[in-house]
Parts: sequence; C-alpha cells; structure tokens
Amino acid sequence: MPENSTNPAPARRSHALRNDALLRDAAIGLIADKGWDALTANEVGPAAGLTHGAVYARFVDKRELGIALWIDALGGELETRLEAVLTSGLAADGEDAFVTAMEAFLRPAPPLLAMLELLLAARDDDEIGAAVDPTATALLSRWCRPTRTVSDVDATRAATIVYIALGFALASQLPWLDDLDAAPAVRRLHRALATPAAPRPLPPTTYETPHETPFDTGNPRLDGLLDATISCIGEKGYAASTLTQICRRAKVSQGFVFSRYATKLDLFIAATEQLQPKGMEQTHAFVAEVAEEHGVAIGEAVTWREYQTSALATQRSVVLETLRLSRYDERMRELLHPRQIAFLTRLVTGSRGAKRAALLGEAHMDFALGHGIMIPCDLLPKLWQLPFDCMTVPLIASDPLAVRRLTST
Repeated sequence: MPENSTNPAPARRSHALRNDALLRDAAIGLIADKGWDALTANEVGPAAGLTHGAVYARFVDKRELGIALWIDALGGELETRLEAVLTSGLAADGEDAFVTAMEAFLRPAPPLLAMLELLLAARDDDEIGAAVDPTATALLSRWCRPTRTVSDVDATRAATIVYIALGFALASQLPWLDDLDAAPAVRRLHRALATPAAPRPLPPTTYETPHETPFDTGNPRLDGLLDATISCIGEKGYAASTLTQICRRAKVSQGFVFSRYATKLDLFIAATEQLQPKGMEQTHAFVAEVAEEHGVAIGEAVTWREYQTSALATQRSVVLETLRLSRYDERMRELLHPRQIAFLTRLVTGSRGAKRAALLGEAHMDFALGHGIMIPCDLLPKLWQLPFDCMTVPLIASDPLAVRRLTST
C-alpha cells in the first residue's frame, strides 16, 4: 500500500457513531417533550441536525426507533435509576442517598421521562412490549417477587419504593411541583421502610365496579358512546383506539360523534370530565368504609391490593392514559389540574411556609403512590397478593395528613 494512502473505514465508523448518538439524544428529547404518541420519525433527523434519510437509513419506522432506544439506552436508564432508589431505600443507613435517588424521579431528566413513555406505550403495543417487558419484568421480579431469599415483607418494601418512584416520574409536571418540599416525606418513607409491621391477613373486601354505565346524560345513545370511549381506550390505549372502533362498539355513526365532538380527544375529555369525579368519590367511599371497620392503615392496604387486581385493569389504563395525556395536552390539563389543586389546597389549609411545602410534599408522594402503583402490576400480575399492611401501618402512623385525606373529597 502506498505510504500516502489512508484507510477511511475508521473515520466513517466514527462519523456513524456520532450520528447515532445525535439521533438517539434528539429522539429521547422529543419523546420527553411531547410524548411517544406524538413523536414522528420525520422530525428526529432535523432535531439532531441531520436529514430525514439519516433516520430511515437506520430504522424502518418510529416503532423500530423506539425499540432501539430501549435496547441501547432507556432499558439501562430504568435499571440504573431503580437500582439506585431500591438499594438506598432498603439500606438502614441510606436515607440521604434515598432522598437523592428519589429526586431523580421527582424531577426527571429527559432519558427517564422517555423511559417512562416507552414503559407505558408497551402496555398497548405488542412490538414495543416485546422489547420493554422482559427488561422491566426481570428487574421487578428480582426485587418485588417473594422467593426463598426475598421475604414477603422485603418484596413489599421494594414494591412500595417502585410504586412511589414511578409515580413521581408520572406526576413530574403537575402544577404544584415548584411549591413543595418532598424531602421530609421521602425521609419519613425511609423510616417506615426500616420498620415494617408484622403482616396480618387482610379483609376480603373487594372494590366493586358498577356494572351499569357510569354515564347519565339523559341520552342513552350518548351514554353508550361515552361508555364505549372509556372501555375502548381502557383496553387498547388512547393512540390505538380509533373513532371507527368506538362507534362500532357504541353502535352509533361517526356523524353522531362529529355533531357533538370535533376530535377523538374532545370525546375522551368529555368522558373523563364526567367519569373522574365519580371515580374519586367511589374510591374515597371504599377507603372510608374499610377504614371504619378495620382502621385507616388496613383501609389503605386493601385499597393498594384492589388497585392491582385484574378486575380493575381497564380503569387503571384509563387513569394512566388520562394522566399521561395531561402532560402534553393543555385541554386535558385544564380539566384535571383545577380539581387536583383544589384537593391539595384542602389538605394543606392553614399551613404556611416550610410547613406548607412539606405537607404538599406529603400529598404529592401519596398522589404518586396512587398512580405509580398501577404500572408494575401488569408486568407482575401477582403483586396484589403482597402483605401491604406491613408498609401501610408504619406509613399511616407517621403520616401528618392521614386524617385529612380521609375527610377531604
């Protein structure tokens, strides 16, 4: 080979690796900013400072891009972040590290937000699920599934950490986040994790969902349409549910829909607007009923259990889709946030300054747990069998808002 000849292969490989990293970072940023559903492959290249062709030379479509992101980056993000919060949360001397690890979920960076989006997308997309679910299931099983070396209590402690961490990420753009101080609540959680109660058999009380339609507009066809919207989105997810499917299930024409709602989102918002207050009232009544007979801590434990049963799978999906959409859609935020703010305001009435910030942190952690608990149970369907009272007893005993939560609606 002549002395002045060079081998261009290393330079080409270096250039390709650089472009791969640019595309990955751009895609992660876009998913974090606008959500997985709204992402298009066409916008990734320009966002990375490259061409459309740079994306399609590597990936057939958006789904293949998402799978590659999970394999190359986001699956590792899930493992790294959860391992950090679980290790510190279960360590007797890990309180400060636990607060730091939880902060990463409370105010997540783009990779963690993108990870959460793909974790949620995997619930309704089989191809995404085939890449995401094995990683997530293996990680959760290692910590949260009772074995000969992991006791029921230790599995419950780990599951509680996972619920709150994922819930923090899911709720990380709620409007009160800048006003709260979550560190006192997280420290209280760490102390409860270190002092679990001895579990006892929980009462068999079940959360009964109404068999009749929850809607009562005075128009049976409209009630059927709203009910079909909720059931379809609960089963398939928002993105995969089409107006054609909803209309077929409701036995109405698309003309009937468009005479009332401009888009599928308008229809879902209308259904949510009527359904959410009823759901909150029903949940509150259930907790209060169990608490009256068995105490607040057992009422909470039974509620944790019932949230995760297969009977509530559709309701869980609707709640998660509603909260996820509120991250990116202003109209959904306008529907949900005023009610959420009003509820939190009632909880912290009369408090000021640092005390108010700490109480908001307590309420936010409770909100996070109530939503984060809905994510892992589809990956580990037997999580509902854990003895949750071993955690609810020490948590309720130290909760400064325990009584207010039970009396605020």
